[in-house]
Amino acid sequence: MSTLVIAASNDQAVPIHHAMMLHDGVAGSQLVVIDDADHALIWTHTDEFERVTDDFLGV
Repeated sequence: MSTLVIAASNDQAVPIHHAMMLHDGVAGSQLVVIDDADHALIWTHTDEFERVTDDFLGV
């Protein structure tokens, strides 16, 4: 199953190493780290989040 892991580079609530562990634990997953984003990245970096998600889904 294709899996996309999106993480924020400055997330203090869920540190980046958690996203890396998830990525490492799901074979074939894709990890995307959004620079200069924190835990609220879906609100603060909406365009980039949408672009990454659309690219992954092939939209």
